[in-house]
Amino acid sequence: MRRLLAVLLALVMAAGAGSASAAGFGLLSTPVPQPTEQVPAFTFRNGIGWNMNTEQVRSLEVTPMNERTSGEWSVMMTAEKVAVSRFTADLVFIFRQNQLRMITYEFNNSSDSVISFYYLIGALESKYGKSQDAEPQTVKNLMDRIDPNHYRTDRMRQVHAWKDKDGTGIYLYYFDTDRFAILYASPELSAPGGGEYDVNGL
Repeated sequence: MRRLLAVLLALVMAAGAGSASAAGFGLLSTPVPQPTEQVPAFTFRNGIGWNMNTEQVRSLEVTPMNERTSGEWSVMMTAEKVAVSRFTADLVFIFRQNQLRMITYEFNNSSDSVISFYYLIGALESKYGKSQDAEPQTVKNLMDRIDPNHYRTDRMRQVHAWKDKDGTGIYLYYFDTDRFAILYASPELSAPGGGEYDVNGL
């Protein structure tokens, strides 16, 4: 009887040691869920954000705006230039199905466009990090959705691109001899393929 008890005790101790050894190698450990980092959504001037409708944007942007609609796209442009950085520019909000999808600043600094352009590169890099070179066609593809005749790739040059944490695409570029712009594209439009798919029947 004592011999049987000794054998059982030895087996229990061996099993315990095996479990401890396995746990030491992480074989039996239960993974601890890690908190998901919340990516802050892109916020434009005056608290304006993606997916807002025209009325929401009007309530936040105090500058008077003119509006036009073409199909599922709507465009609101400030009736007067607005202050941005140390310059003034035309501000344009672009909506698809009444949800904000793109924003542009268009500058016309013919007297010192080169100085102004490089100043804005530095200002944007101080906020969004080092820029990447991009092809003019990338920007033209975005704008072609609303106005295919607005930009010509043969006139576009020096396209600098950034990507915000939430996927917002930001582009600074010349679109004419002395005219340049900053374009902000929502993550839905910045994603490969444009991000907005026809899923009818899928």
